[in-house]
Amino acid sequence: MNSEESFNQWFVIPIRWLQAVPNNDGSFVALAVSLFLYERYATIMLKQKGIKATEKNIPKQVVVDFDVDKDTAESFWNVMRNGILHQGMPKQLEQGERVFLDWIFHHNEVDHPIEIIEVGGKRLLSVQPWMVVNKVIALWTANLHLLDQNQSFGWAQVFNFKLQITEKTDGEFFLVTGSSSGLSLIGLE
Repeated sequence: MNSEESFNQWFVIPIRWLQAVPNNDGSFVALAVSLFLYERYATIMLKQKGIKATEKNIPKQVVVDFDVDKDTAESFWNVMRNGILHQGMPKQLEQGERVFLDWIFHHNEVDHPIEIIEVGGKRLLSVQPWMVVNKVIALWTANLHLLDQNQSFGWAQVFNFKLQITEKTDGEFFLVTGSSSGLSLIGLE
């Protein structure tokens, strides 16, 4: 299986299954997955421009890809990415103090998947999860040749081989994923 096929099988198909969960209940997990996929994409895009993918620079790529201003991009990255991928929920406080915008998820049709809106005089980070997810999938789909570009986090390879531990496997065939260094340990590299 090549990188493009594995991207589809490991990410796109499971995300589409999440999209089928009633009441948009799969959108939160799909958003979390899209955040780490977007980070991989943004890191590669910044590197191609000669820019280091730091906490301050990744929002600059969000500006480009999501057509938002700097404030919105930074809020999205800090609240959503740093919150969801570190603690499983959007970030609210920094060292006990409220320094981030409150947020709201919705599933309405809007022009922008990420925006800062005002409701009752209060600014909110508004996120339409499926629009973010679909945007990230579209970015990758248009650039699948970049999947193998991140050498620090190499794209896993998939091989068929027969395990030699017959007492547990009874000679069955298994799909194995692994890094190139791990594959050398089992004689596949």
